[in-house]
Parts: sequence; structure tokens; C-alpha cells
Amino acid sequence: MNDDVDIIITWVDGNDPRWKQELLTYRPENSADESSKQKFRDWNTLKYVFRGIERFMPWIRKIHFVTYGHLPEWLDTTNPKLHIVEHKDIFRDISLLPTFNSNAIEFNFLNIDDLAEQFIYFNDDTLVLKETPLQRMFVNGKPQDFLIQTIPRRGWLYYTFFSNVAWRYNINNNVKLINKHFNKKKSITKCKECYYSKQYGLTNIMKNKISNFFRKYHYFEHYHQPQPFLKSVWEEAIAANKSDVEKTISHRFRDKSGITIYLCRYWHLVSGNFIPWFENDFTIRNLQTVKNIKEISSMLLENKYRFVCLNDESSTMDNEDFFKGKQILENTLNQLLPSKSTYEKDL
Repeated sequence: MNDDVDIIITWVDGNDPRWKQELLTYRPENSADESSKQKFRDWNTLKYVFRGIERFMPWIRKIHFVTYGHLPEWLDTTNPKLHIVEHKDIFRDISLLPTFNSNAIEFNFLNIDDLAEQFIYFNDDTLVLKETPLQRMFVNGKPQDFLIQTIPRRGWLYYTFFSNVAWRYNINNNVKLINKHFNKKKSITKCKECYYSKQYGLTNIMKNKISNFFRKYHYFEHYHQPQPFLKSVWEEAIAANKSDVEKTISHRFRDKSGITIYLCRYWHLVSGNFIPWFENDFTIRNLQTVKNIKEISSMLLENKYRFVCLNDESSTMDNEDFFKGKQILENTLNQLLPSKSTYEKDL
């Protein structure tokens, strides 16, 4: 098996004047979920994402850096392991650009030139802080992943009192398509280990046992961490759901009728095309206030986790607190990853 593994990172410069003008031009009235002020705030975590990858995942063949067209001023584009990909390079129909729909951008990943069969999708807010061997992501050409089911997150009660964002609808649309194409009973028979692996732990095994009393899938657990994929599985899933994918790509902003690339993850799970594995080596922390950023910084310095996602939930922070919190976080990341990567210019 070819051990070539690539990484895809998407990034938006929310301070780019041209991009901001296009956002204002195309933004519909009901697009608050896609264009709220904190969604595109820059916490300067990206350079530390690159530092962590280079230090702790040196076996990576190439990083495909997908952007609107802007680039961080510190990024060294001459690095031979870096491939700059603009949206116009991967959209077959450029009349759909500009797009502010992350789902649309992600469904075009297969159009990236020279993308390896095995690849990992990173977000620009996900840090690597410990040694990460290839086998943490892929074994014998298959992604390491977990198929853990849980209670449904849908219906008027859930959408009214818990979450009414488009993303939640999109995830449920994915599950509907999985039930359309796969017979759950046959999938369980085909790969019982996929559902009852000891790697999951007793609690998660019991979740699956209870969920498997039901004829259809209702919801899959997933966490914001680097996600391994196989290009061939994407090709299969996208071909089987071509009209839904095309509809999603056609929308400039995420809406409730769309789907997400988690469909491709669910596809390799229910088809049994993965190695069951659940390692509690990742966490997600929400950046909300100066106080909680100080707490997150203390947690980071404990170095407990391999992967840490720093999710922006700072919509109530004014500019002064945002810059305070940003400085605290950057000082902490400089302690953890002080050495420049070869992806950085000598400024």
C-alpha cells in the first residue's frame, strides 16, 4: 500500500477588503449563521497549525492549502510540500464563485491536483501538540475512525430549544442519504467489529447496542479533530448522491437543504471501510471570554491532548477583549511551538 498521505487545510482571511466587499454584495438577509462577525475573526492560530504538523507529523507528503485567493503574509509559498489551491482551481463552474459556503468548497476537494488517495482534512483552528504516527490516522490503507451512534438531534423541539443552525439540518440530511443507500442490518452483519470494538469502551458499545434495536441510523458521533479520508470513498459517495452534492455546491451560503462532507465519513463507516479506533486524545474548547481563554491557555500548557480545536464562540467579545484574548493565546502557543516551520518566511 502506498503510504503517501496529504493534508487539506481551508482558510479565509476575513480582513481581505475584496473578500469583505464580495461578502456584502452577495450576502442574503438570512445568512447570519454564515457571516456573523466572529466566524471570520483571525486568532492567528494558522501558523501554529503548520508548526505542529511539521514537528509532529513529518511523514505528511503534501499540504494542500485551499483559499479564496488570499494568503497569510508569513506563508512561504516556495516550500515544495505546499500546494496553494484557489477556489477557482477546483470549481468546475466558476459562475458559482465567489462562494461563502464551506460545504460547497469541501465537496470540490476531489478536483485538487495530485491529491493522495489517503488524506486528512484539517481546519485552521486545529492544533497538533504531540507526536502523531501515521498509524494514528491510517492502518493498511484504511482510515482509523469510530462508528458510535447516539440519540437523534432533530425535530421541532430540538431545533426550537437547542440548535436551529443550518449545519444541524445538513448533518441530518446526510443521515437520510445513508439510510437511503445502506441496509443497517446488513451493515452490522457485515462488520460487527465496526459497532462493538473494544476500542470504543463500554459506554459507547452500549450506545450502539441500543441504537441497533432501530432499523435505521439516526445520528453518528463526530468530534472536531483531523479527519482521515480515502479519495476513492469520496468518489463513490459523491457519485451515488450527485444531485444532492450539486445542489449544495450551487448555494453561495450554507442553507438547511444542503449536505456536508461528513456524508463521505459516514459512507466509509457504514460500508466497513475503516479500522475501528477511539482514542481520547483530542478536545474542543470554545474561545468565549478573556477569562476562559486564560483557562484554555493553562490547559494547553498541561499538554494532555494530541489534537486541540480552538473554536471561536466570541460573538459577545468587544474588540478590546478580543485583542487581549488573542495576545494571551498567541503567547501560549509560542511557548508550545516556539520554532518556526519551513512553511514560514524569514520576515
